[in-house]
Amino acid sequence: MKKKIIDVFVCVLLIVTTIPAVESLKIPAVQSTSHNSVLQKLAIQQKAFIFGEITNLWTYEESIVFQAVKIKVVTFSPFSFNPYTSGEYFEILKEYRGFIGVRFIFAFTTLYTPEIACIADSFIDRIFITLADANINWKDIAITLDKRGATYQVFYYNGTAIAPVNNTASAGVAQVTDGQYIQLSTYKGNVTTTLRYIPTGISFGTWILTV
Repeated sequence: MKKKIIDVFVCVLLIVTTIPAVESLKIPAVQSTSHNSVLQKLAIQQKAFIFGEITNLWTYEESIVFQAVKIKVVTFSPFSFNPYTSGEYFEILKEYRGFIGVRFIFAFTTLYTPEIACIADSFIDRIFITLADANINWKDIAITLDKRGATYQVFYYNGTAIAPVNNTASAGVAQVTDGQYIQLSTYKGNVTTTLRYIPTGISFGTWILTV
């Protein structure tokens, strides 16, 4: 059964990579300055195969932007397979192979990884968000600590918890913004914290705190 699934998946990829880029439906370009400020040109890119239902499709410079209704995203380096059904934003290159319409996507393309910048403060055991592109959800960020027994929790700038301890998956629609922070606790010594963007598997960076 596993071999059959792999064979079908390989066939789908072969079909997609042989189809020329299709833009049979005109995708609306961004006009307002408010939309122009939503997304920036990002340096980190990741090859991906995306298929399923989408909404809110528009273009920005050399990018196509949409929200997920019910899609699957396959990345290859590193390999990952993830479903998205909660209106997550995606930004891809205009150069793709397959089909992108107003409601559906079936394409081999290039994903952008958004940017997050942080600063570590060992005096209060926190990692502060100092820069974050728009439309990054906490549930799409995996946080790992290198010390067994160490814990973390993410908070709004006012001290309200965004998600339970050692958890970002239940953060709902909470987005990453400047001033939010990750609180570390229950460990004494150096703790290395890594943030990874789940849709592309790319790491935002690593920070070391002396807790």
